[in-house]
Amino acid sequence: MKSTAKWGALSKYFTYLFVVFSILSIGLILSATPGLAGDEVPTPVAESATPEADEPASEEKQSPEESPTPEGPDSPISINAWTPGTFAIYVLDVEQADSQLIVSPSGKTLLIDVGETNWNGSANAAYVHNRIQSIMGAGFSHLDYLVLTHLHADHLGYVEFDATGHSTIGYGGIYDIVETYGYTIGKMVDRDSGVWVDTNGDGVCHEQFDEIVWHNVGDISGTGNHWVCYATDTRPTGFNPNNTKLNRETAIVGSTSQIDLGGGVVVTIVMADADGVMMADGVTPVSGDHHTEAHPPSENDYSIVLKITYGLLDYVTAGDLDGEYATSSYGYVYNDEETVAGPRIGDIEVVHANHHGSGHSNHQPYIDYLLPAVSLISLGANDYSHPNQDSLNRLLAASTVYLTNYGDPDPPVAYGAAIIVNGDITILSSNGVNYTVNGTPYVATNPSTPTPTATATATATSTATPTRTPTRTSTATATVYFSPTFTVTRTFTPSSTPTKTASPTITKTPTKTATRTPTSTATSGATRTYTPTRTRTPTRTPTRTPTTAAPNYLLISEVFYDTPGDDTLEEWIEIYNPTGSAISLTGYKIGDEETSGGVEGMYQFPAGASIAAGQKIVVALKSTGFFALYGVKPNYEITNTDATVPNMTRYSAWGTGLIALSNTGDEVLLLNSANTVVDAVVYEGGSYGGITPHPGVAIGHSIERSPANRDTNNCSTDFVDRITPTPKS
Repeated sequence: MKSTAKWGALSKYFTYLFVVFSILSIGLILSATPGLAGDEVPTPVAESATPEADEPASEEKQSPEESPTPEGPDSPISINAWTPGTFAIYVLDVEQADSQLIVSPSGKTLLIDVGETNWNGSANAAYVHNRIQSIMGAGFSHLDYLVLTHLHADHLGYVEFDATGHSTIGYGGIYDIVETYGYTIGKMVDRDSGVWVDTNGDGVCHEQFDEIVWHNVGDISGTGNHWVCYATDTRPTGFNPNNTKLNRETAIVGSTSQIDLGGGVVVTIVMADADGVMMADGVTPVSGDHHTEAHPPSENDYSIVLKITYGLLDYVTAGDLDGEYATSSYGYVYNDEETVAGPRIGDIEVVHANHHGSGHSNHQPYIDYLLPAVSLISLGANDYSHPNQDSLNRLLAASTVYLTNYGDPDPPVAYGAAIIVNGDITILSSNGVNYTVNGTPYVATNPSTPTPTATATATATSTATPTRTPTRTSTATATVYFSPTFTVTRTFTPSSTPTKTASPTITKTPTKTATRTPTSTATSGATRTYTPTRTRTPTRTPTRTPTTAAPNYLLISEVFYDTPGDDTLEEWIEIYNPTGSAISLTGYKIGDEETSGGVEGMYQFPAGASIAAGQKIVVALKSTGFFALYGVKPNYEITNTDATVPNMTRYSAWGTGLIALSNTGDEVLLLNSANTVVDAVVYEGGSYGGITPHPGVAIGHSIERSPANRDTNNCSTDFVDRITPTPKS
């Protein structure tokens, strides 16, 4: 037995050397081939199209903190055939591309993306076809729904035309699924990039890209151009005659009925075409036609975001959605869609990581909004630094991470506890509570958002103690290169059991009744200069009445919400004690969530905190950012960046998200230990019952209460425009 094991180990070793040699050989070939450096599958580029490549490999390379040999459990698993009554998610192993199949308990199907690893390849379409046959049965040929997240070849494949532009030549992807394998499509949901209008009537859409009327687009490529020609040609004798092949519809943001899988499954279109996202200037929408601009947005920015809910089990997939403001070496820009998408999504169970685990995505605020129990990454061998070490670390800190394959070996990635599947990732659930990921059991704990049927009034105090996942021990056989096979035992234990207490009597729309707390707090490196305007809940009346005398309660005295640089570093809130006595802050909270149970932020002061008579204190998002502006430290910080500054703690019973003050309008609330609203400040587009908002100030200005003890519930008169913010004074 020992000699057999040794031979097996040597065999794996030589196999690995062969694979490495092959990859290096291919790399030498690719490096000598024009146009093959990038973050997306390269495609031939038409005259008017910019390169589709997302980033050159050299620009994306980042050195991780550690660079050990890739390690982690290695547990290949064959795909499970679907059985009636089962909700199933299949993340298909298409290497450095993407394709997912969703099957509802009633048997309705949703195929998300069919990407290829090479622009002129078709191997992934063949793989997806074979897997669909394995899952749904031989001869299965009808997909109820097909979704294309965005127009890159690693998500849709490629479509070419002959010299006359009259007939298509398929290169895998969605084209092969429809044309080669003959699948019929009940409805295809596509992003609203644009349409082909055959203005000269010659039926040619090969190089006539001036005939495409663009609706929402940034950088364009041959892939996107040809797709629009193929998908929107609805002539009776065209590529997609009378729209009968694809039955294409553009995504309707917020819809829960455009994709109807039945069987208790709800599919919400959270975002498409950068809905609600502004560019770095905080003014210009990312949506719209930007393809003629010097620095257009990345195609990734327009990805469709889907939230798929079955019972308590929520799954989110968002294509290559970006989470930062940055400029590519090709001249186009990334924009921060994750900051907008996160609050819309809320607390979930499973997330399909954005952009193959890229460093442009999966930033801390997004993860903190979602609080996933499980994260999945679709990827394969690549030279784009996927997965990015920082992104992977953030996902590992919050969840159990499964990868379809190892990614870019240069620089080496420390995979840690990540589970490398070397195959498809399969999620199965029969009741919407218990689910398995490749056979490992989990329990869904976040309640789905209820649909209110009447206005509810909360009058009693109730306590709920939701349990995240029961303590369990799983054993997985792990294979590590250059090492014998060994067994790793991992124990999953809930980090905390939150207790939820109902707030005082209010009239509100019910939302989630339970929350989760992430296992760790990480510092975000994301840059944000725009915060979305969030959906407001019905107005309620504050518990206070206007007063002209010196108040006997704490006041929010200054708010810095539209900072000159990175809002996530520099925002802060000042609190003033106008009374003649010190006030204990134990149990006090401050945040921008105006309704108990909402998805914005509410944070609690540490036990023993207090504020002296006449004193002003500052709560900053990050001490490092505050110190860089003023040369002094705040009294408290939200994110732990300075060990000498006390940390606020998330009060999830009121708000499950982060404090992120919208530049276009928000509310700031101060609650006491009984969750009574002590003070509230509203500005610009914010709304809170009985309080008049301040009209707002320019970038770099703050709003400051003047005089400091004035409180008439009219922020337009109680607060002044402070050109130079004055924290603590």
